[in-house]
Amino acid sequence: RGVLRSDDDGASWARRFPARTIRHLAVASADPSLVYAIAFNALYKSTDGGRSWRDLTPALEAAQGFARVEEITRVE
Repeated sequence: RGVLRSDDDGASWARRFPARTIRHLAVASADPSLVYAIAFNALYKSTDGGRSWRDLTPALEAAQGFARVEEITRVE
């Protein structure tokens, strides 16, 4: 569970995200350091290629009134 990352072409892997069920993972093609992950009712963002993550859910709920994140279909 979670998101694993390799910095040595797959020789070893490390967990870089909490052990949650990730439903979708999206990497921006123009900037691979920008990654989004959707877990059940939560949206996370990484700006360093998955080394660290920030939970965007509270900000979305406060600013937009979202109660639930369903799916990202495209990241540009």
